[in-house]
Amino acid sequence: MPICFGQLVRHNIVFGLSCLALSPFAIAQSPALGSSPVLAQAIQAFSGGKPVSSVNMTGTAHWTAGSSKDSGPARLIANVTGENVAEFDLSNGPRIEKQSALAENRTCTWSGKDGVAHDASPANCSISTAWFLPHLALQSTGLPSALSVQSSGTVTEKAVSTPHIQYGAMVVRASASKAYSTLATQMQTWSKTDLALDSATMLPRSLKYSLHPDSNSFSNVQVEVRYSNYKNISGVELPMHTERYVNGSLQLSIDIDSATVS
Repeated sequence: MPICFGQLVRHNIVFGLSCLALSPFAIAQSPALGSSPVLAQAIQAFSGGKPVSSVNMTGTAHWTAGSSKDSGPARLIANVTGENVAEFDLSNGPRIEKQSALAENRTCTWSGKDGVAHDASPANCSISTAWFLPHLALQSTGLPSALSVQSSGTVTEKAVSTPHIQYGAMVVRASASKAYSTLATQMQTWSKTDLALDSATMLPRSLKYSLHPDSNSFSNVQVEVRYSNYKNISGVELPMHTERYVNGSLQLSIDIDSATVS
């Protein structure tokens, strides 16, 4: 996924049409997963140490946009490679979000009720884990070396100590130029997500990250995804209820009816 400076920084600074073969998923060595007690416990809580390559979940989605509410069937598919798709067959029209596997040529698209696919902002494409199932990226088996997953310590929230795990993309800096280095650092910032674990079960409780309008990668939209009502399916703990909040307002609620694990 070559990045053009003129494409990304066109609102305040013009760098011209110089393009760099810079990808947040260029091959790099990531730290070994499970190297901290928090990661080891989270991996054990998710699947008991059983390797999971993909999860396919179906259920019902409720979408809110201002005073407008919509609902319909939902299908969520996540793969350990980073490939994922979220499909919502809502009564007012379908919504689809797709990300291909973590790689230099990764593609990310979204479509609304008109059915037209749009390329997502490169900043949004750098998010390195499926928002509806970040659990898969806790594993070491099958994960690309471009993905960094590490414990980021314990945070006290409402008098409760909550373990956190941070995801991020490993960016290879092939140029020493200041502009190149600045963009590489920015892409690492775009890719960061923060996963909070339940201190009792060590299962994911919430995921926080930033999204950006397709026309402005430097405008931040805060997103928080909350997971609850876990159920053991084929030896894997999966959240049967998921809520996605955008800038503090509930946008999407999903209730899972069935799931298959492989």
